[in-house]
Amino acid sequence: MKLRGRVVLVAALAAICLSAAATPASGRIVLQQGLAGVRLQMTPSQVKHVLGKPKGVKSGHNTYGRFFQYRYPKLLVVFQGLRTVTAIMTSRKTERTPRGLGVGSTKAQVKRIAGIHCRNALLANFCYIGVAAPGRRITEFRFNDSKRVTQVEIGVVPTRS
Repeated sequence: MKLRGRVVLVAALAAICLSAAATPASGRIVLQQGLAGVRLQMTPSQVKHVLGKPKGVKSGHNTYGRFFQYRYPKLLVVFQGLRTVTAIMTSRKTERTPRGLGVGSTKAQVKRIAGIHCRNALLANFCYIGVAAPGRRITEFRFNDSKRVTQVEIGVVPTRS
């Protein structure tokens, strides 16, 4: 009886490990696609499946129409237009590109990404990949005064509704 209980326990632990391996990886930034296991164009239920129940939900109306946001610790998922993910923002240090870039990385490190463009204006210090045009995808790295990444955002540039 004790042996059977151990076999069941080991089988249950193996199933948990295998299901965790099949879940989209968190801790990964995929430029132009997503981060923390969330990808652009996911539905609200798909996001909840990956990240669980949000700590908060905010809804409203802006220049581009109606939206809502799922709020998680140091992570924000935006649904502009209410249907699918249009932006994901993080200030988590655990989210990284395959080359290890993320919050805390230097501007010099980020500038090594192929196709990156950087802007340094009075109130804006950021680098981005993509085209800042309506309907196009963009990945943005925002910096503090010390030229360290403070936030990463992946999104679709909104179109006016």
